[in-house]
Amino acid sequence: MKFVSFCLSMFLLSGLLAEVNAQTGRPPATEKIWKDLSRLPQNLRDDLAKSSWWKSSPGTSALAGRLDSVIKLSHFNKDKYYPINKTKLEYPSASSTVQSDFVNYGEWVLQKRTTLSFDDKKRITEVLEEEPDPNSGFFQPGTKWNLFWHGDSDSRCDSMISSRWDDQWQQWTPGTRLISVYDARDREIATETYRYDEGFQAIGIREEFQFDASGDNTLTRQFLAKDGKWTLLGKVESAFDKQHHEIARQEDVALDGGKFAAVRKLRRNFDAQGKLTLEERFKWNDSSSEWSPLKTISKGANDKNNSEWTETESYKPNVYFKNRVERFKRPGDKKTDREVFSTLQPDGKTWQVTTEIRYYYAR
Repeated sequence: MKFVSFCLSMFLLSGLLAEVNAQTGRPPATEKIWKDLSRLPQNLRDDLAKSSWWKSSPGTSALAGRLDSVIKLSHFNKDKYYPINKTKLEYPSASSTVQSDFVNYGEWVLQKRTTLSFDDKKRITEVLEEEPDPNSGFFQPGTKWNLFWHGDSDSRCDSMISSRWDDQWQQWTPGTRLISVYDARDREIATETYRYDEGFQAIGIREEFQFDASGDNTLTRQFLAKDGKWTLLGKVESAFDKQHHEIARQEDVALDGGKFAAVRKLRRNFDAQGKLTLEERFKWNDSSSEWSPLKTISKGANDKNNSEWTETESYKPNVYFKNRVERFKRPGDKKTDREVFSTLQPDGKTWQVTTEIRYYYAR
C-alpha cells in the first residue's frame, strides 16, 4: 500500500512538472502549479500561524491571568448562543502544557489532546497531538511537531519537522520538514521544505533570499527538487517602505527560456504606528490579460470598546463573501476577552453574527 500511494504521488507530481516545463507559452494550469508546489513553504508557515497552540503559546504566560479555557459558540438568533467547541488548558509543569479539545454532542466529548513541551527559554520544542480510541478510550498518537530553535532566538528556527503516526508499523513517519540556512551575518538566506507521503519524499522546494541595502528580502527565488538537482520554479519580488513593512509582492512561475508567468500579487497599506490597515490580493487573468481582484483584507481598531476588527472580502467566482472578525480585549491586561464573527447579508447593509469565541483566564 505504501508503494502504491508513493507511485500515485509521483504520477501526480510528474503531471504538474510537465506543465511547468512546457516548451512553449504559458502553462495551462499555472494557478494549480502555484498552489500545489511553490506555495508549500508559505502554506506551512500559515498553518503554524493559525494553530491554536502557536497563537496562544500558553506556556509563556504568567500564572496570574493565564489562559484557562476557550469556548466557541454558534449564534442562532439575537439572544441565543449554543456552545459547540471547548478547549481546556492545564499546566502540569513549567515545561509542559496540555490542551484538550471537546465537541458538544449534548455533552462535552473529548476529541483531541495536544501536549506542548517547552525548553528553559519557554520556547515550544514539541507539539504532540493525540486522539482517544473510540473503543478503548485510550489516547492514540496522531501527529507531532518538533521545533529546533536558532541559537537564543525565540522567532527563528534551524528546522521544523512534522510527523504522522503509522498504525501499521507503529512508528513515526515524516510529514513535512523545513530547514533554514543562515549566513555569517546571521541572516536567513535560504530554506528547504520537503513534503513526504507514506515515508517517501514527494516534493522538495528550496527558497533563496536576496536582501537590499536596508536588509529587506526583496527577491525570493524558488527551486524544485528534480532529478537530483534544484530546478528553477518561480520567483517572488517584494517592495518595502522605510519602516521595513512589505507593501507589495508579486509571485511568478518560471517558464522555459528564462521567462516568467505572473500568478498573483498583493499590496498593503500601514498606518503611522506601523499597523496593517489594508491588504489587496490579485491573480492574473489569462482570458482578459489583466489582474483580477481576489481578496481584500481591511483592519482597524475601536479604542472606545477596546476592540480590533478585520474585514475580509472575497471576489472568487461563485463564492463571493464578506466576513468580519471583531476581537475585544480586557481593559486591564489587554488579553483577548472574546472574538465575534459576522457575515454581511445579501442586502449589503446588515451584519449577521455567526459565531463567538470566549476566553477564560485563571484568577
